Amino acid sequence: MFIMEYPDFQELSKFLQEKTIPIPSCTFLEISNTNRTLPYVIFGVPYERHSSVRHGAKFGPWAIREISRYVHTFDLNTSVDIRNKLVDIGDIKISNSTEDDFEKELNQIENFVHENLSENQFPIALGGDHLITLPIFKGLIKKHAGCILHFDAHLDLYDRYPYTPAANEAYTHATVFRRIIELGIDQIISVGIRSVDPLEFDYFKSEERIQMISSYDLHKEGTGVISKKIQKLLEPFEWVYLSLDLDVFDPAYAPGVSTPEPYGISPWEFLQLLESFCEKLIGFDVVELCPPFDNGITSTLAVKTIVDILCRHEKSLY
Repeated sequence: MFIMEYPDFQELSKFLQEKTIPIPSCTFLEISNTNRTLPYVIFGVPYERHSSVRHGAKFGPWAIREISRYVHTFDLNTSVDIRNKLVDIGDIKISNSTEDDFEKELNQIENFVHENLSENQFPIALGGDHLITLPIFKGLIKKHAGCILHFDAHLDLYDRYPYTPAANEAYTHATVFRRIIELGIDQIISVGIRSVDPLEFDYFKSEERIQMISSYDLHKEGTGVISKKIQKLLEPFEWVYLSLDLDVFDPAYAPGVSTPEPYGISPWEFLQLLESFCEKLIGFDVVELCPPFDNGITSTLAVKTIVDILCRHEKSLY
């Protein structure tokens, strides 16, 4: 009898104390491809700085790979198997050491993306906290003119984070989209929002390049109506980059995130909304997985969501 040996996520508490990151025992989905010219390129960004509530997002890439051993590369709904189209090029080496290193570490991420991915490749970044979207934007996405589709419980629009442990910091997971707007982006569409500080909301109301669809809107109007809204907002753009913060899902589905918020969306709702934008995708990141705080539920959801996105995008190309 075959017994699957899932990783012991509770053991991660010792790594939190030691501040070291375990080495994954496998590549994503245990794919053995080494051809770096394949269309889909997955890489880990084990970066974490000034997490607001829970610590452990830097273990996200490890947890996703470990759980991915038990997930199929074939998607029943699309009849697509992405096994031969995906390569895992490993993790970016990041020290996660001191506050003074953060500019160096962000530059490492930006340079890695710039040097390891070509313009015609589709990146999949495993976070890490949400700040990783900033150097990915600078290294790959900024050269395009388009839109970021942002699924999250939070707007992440602070200019300076006002609370400890990151008081007055300009570069945190809660300021990332403020920095991206300053660098230049045509449009950000934030979906699933349900926790907003008045400081962020004042800025949101003054900035035309941000559109918000709250989780309340989604539950009230339904996925059919919201899908059409997303399609209409995306009409002017040739491409969209997806930034998926796993706390967009209700904690009932994703308890292991850095900053959980009640009244979130369901995986089924996300899957239905995916149809409205998957054709235009040029890449995505999955961030804020915090594996020490559950037993692999959220990591499993992350892996399945990644496979669903890739298979539906691949299907849309036919």
